[in-house]
Amino acid sequence: MVRRALASALASAWLNNPAHPAAVGWYCLWYPLLPDLRAAVASRGNAFYQKTCHFVSNHDEPRAAAALGGDQQGFVGAVVTSTLPGARMFYFGQFQGFSSRLLVQLRREVAQPINHTVWGLYDQLVKIVDNPVFHQGTWTNIPTSTSGTEWRLVAWRWALGSHKRLVVVNFSNEQVRWRV
Repeated sequence: MVRRALASALASAWLNNPAHPAAVGWYCLWYPLLPDLRAAVASRGNAFYQKTCHFVSNHDEPRAAAALGGDQQGFVGAVVTSTLPGARMFYFGQFQGFSSRLLVQLRREVAQPINHTVWGLYDQLVKIVDNPVFHQGTWTNIPTSTSGTEWRLVAWRWALGSHKRLVVVNFSNEQVRWRV
């Protein structure tokens, strides 16, 4: 459900922020179905998500980089899916930024160059979500306004004792002001 809403929300997205390739949060242009993603995430609680698996790419689907509009959009999808409660799954070639689909029936793949920038982003993401707060903590969705500039955001938090993490994803190439 989340992947379908995410794919719809990012279907026409494209990279529009090449001046900041080292940014941790890459921006995508908003698509009218972002409310569907927000609703899909908000409609379920921590107990539901603990029993689910999240991914943006697998052998039955087009790769995230191709389906969501580019390497950075695929990475934004991975940020969303890997910071929700439940099992996080990554597919072969996802970290390398591969965009061609691996056809398992042919038992071979198309040679693709490794995107070291995307690999570095995934390396950071995996280190971040390896923190116990993302595995043993409590997840809470944070509603964001659909007015002002906040309409571009989805947000949630994790808490484990005194350890807290705030995840905010901006689905636009514009800066947003938001009060937590």
